[in-house]
Amino acid sequence: MAIKRIKRKIKKTAKPVISKEPVQKPQKQPNPMQEKTIVKNKQPKKSGPKPKQPKRNYNDDYNESFSVVRGSRKLKIKNRVISFAVIALIILSVILIHFLTPTGLVESIHNKVSTLGKGELPATVYSQNSEQFLKYGDAVLTLNDSFFEVYSNNGKLMQAVSHGMSDPVLEASEARFLIYDRSRYSISIFNYSSKLYQTTFEHNIISAAISRSGSYAVVTDSDMYMNSVYVYNKNNKLVYTWNSATSYITDVAVSNNGKAIAVALVNAKGGIYSSSVYVLDFNSASPKVKYDYDGLISSVSVLNSNFVLANGTDKAMLLGISSNSMTEIAASSVRYFTSASNGYSAVCHGRQNNEKDNTITVISKKGEITANIKADYIVSSISLSDRYIAVHSDKTIILFDVDGNEIGRITADTKPLFVAAVSKDFVLAIDNTRIYKLNLE
Repeated sequence: MAIKRIKRKIKKTAKPVISKEPVQKPQKQPNPMQEKTIVKNKQPKKSGPKPKQPKRNYNDDYNESFSVVRGSRKLKIKNRVISFAVIALIILSVILIHFLTPTGLVESIHNKVSTLGKGELPATVYSQNSEQFLKYGDAVLTLNDSFFEVYSNNGKLMQAVSHGMSDPVLEASEARFLIYDRSRYSISIFNYSSKLYQTTFEHNIISAAISRSGSYAVVTDSDMYMNSVYVYNKNNKLVYTWNSATSYITDVAVSNNGKAIAVALVNAKGGIYSSSVYVLDFNSASPKVKYDYDGLISSVSVLNSNFVLANGTDKAMLLGISSNSMTEIAASSVRYFTSASNGYSAVCHGRQNNEKDNTITVISKKGEITANIKADYIVSSISLSDRYIAVHSDKTIILFDVDGNEIGRITADTKPLFVAAVSKDFVLAIDNTRIYKLNLE
């Protein structure tokens, strides 16, 4: 029994016999397309030793990458520098133009735009029987006892204003115009197309002047002094006051840069006149330069920032503003004086007892005499543009250049009240009702 139990136990635990013969795996059928691809892409084996691949230098990669970044940064910095330089140049140009223009860039542009547009000549004027007619810069100005008008060179009306003054006097500069009521109290300031400012003074106005920079000076009577001078900048702010205790002030002028004034002073003793011209800056009440003269100085006019023209009954003198220098321009009676926006001036002078004995002296902006034009005829008026002088004698207008050479003559049908030189080809004239053009013959 024990033997049977042992046999059954052996039979249960016995392992199956595994055949040692290899089992054949099923053959995989080749794919003809894949086979072709394999054959096609199969590279022939190269004989010989396999070439060594160079070791990669990561320092070279870093240097190359750093060089590219550094070059890009340099280019950006260069572009920024160029942009900043261009912007700075534009800003500096605008600032330079702003200070070179008479009263600032904005107002100069405004005045220039005002001249644009179509005009028509002849132009009918409000200022009938004009008392003043002149051309200054790009504007033609006319004034009578009721109206002040501004035209362009082609006859476009830019403004017409009823000034409301009883004895108006017009003073012109390149960008602005001042009208004061002589022996009364009010002044008005204009640009090409509008009134900028109006005010009144406590005492009677004797004289006034306006400079290229827009600064202006007003001479008035005074309770405590003989006369007083008030100087204002272009923004109408009072910047200087000067009082004359012993002499009468007959006239005032303002330098082009608005930093100095010239006053003509007169004393009379026993019927004998003596005059002085003071040049004053705004730092002191004492004159910077002083000129004395035995006779009457009736007016002063600033030619530029360096010279003052002093006119008397029998003499005209060119006086230095910065230095004590005097040049005699005329030793005879001064009849007319005119100036242009480029700094040139002209003085017509002659003997008091002979109206046909006249000389017209032309003065450059450097204070040099460029011509002495002999005029053996009655001179009704003179006018000066930048390069040309128009001498008006009855119905005839003779045109000269600033060197004294005669260019030609114009004969009008009727006698103009005044003429204004414009170019070498024509002048503008005004009669009682109109402004018209006279062409060179």
